[in-house]
Amino acid sequence: MAQWHQERRPWRECLEVYVQAARGLAAAHAKGLVQRAVELRAAAHGPASELAEARFVLARARLPEEEAGAMALAQQARDALDEGELRREIDAWLAERG
Repeated sequence: MAQWHQERRPWRECLEVYVQAARGLAAAHAKGLVQRAVELRAAAHGPASELAEARFVLARARLPEEEAGAMALAQQARDALDEGELRREIDAWLAERG
């Protein structure tokens, strides 16, 4: 991804890759996992906007009271249509958790 980030890309292409990553995070969150770090790798072959791999460094299993907020954010990420909306939702969710 470091090389991928060095190249200038249309914002929609960047958004597509990060939405793929958000969906991967949502799937992990749906199973009750909370990550500490995420490492993304772009596909070596195929469409430039294809995410090939995401590695998660797990921090802990999510607590039951965190479930509703995480699931709501995951659904919003899936439904997001523009970069600004997705960014605002993620920023708000992170701000709530410090």
